[in-house]
Parts: sequence; structure tokens; C-alpha cells
Amino acid sequence: MPIRPSLNSFLTNFVKESENLACHPPHALELVDVNHLQRQILNTEKAQRMAEFFSLLGD
Repeated sequence: MPIRPSLNSFLTNFVKESENLACHPPHALELVDVNHLQRQILNTEKAQRMAEFFSLLGD
């Protein structure tokens, strides 16, 4: 079944507009802030144990 012309037109315009989006320049990062956040990120093993724990609670 073909797409209705109005929907087809909408999708075509949407794709064209999304291709023309401009990105803003990147924000300056403070390395101190990044290092602080990296220390707070859970390691994979701990995250997996927490996921299993909460899965058991859900059961």
C-alpha cells in the first residue's frame, strides 16, 4: 500500500530539515570536573551486581 501523498511530503520535508541542522560549537570542559565524574562512575562488575540485585527484588 503506497504512502499517502501528504505523509510522504511531510516525511520528505522532515528528512531534508534534519539534514540541514547545524551543530553548536562544543562547550569548554574543565578537566577537574571530568576527572571528578569519572571517579564516580560505577565499574561494570558493580553495575552488574546491582542490576541482578534489583532484578531479584522485582521478582
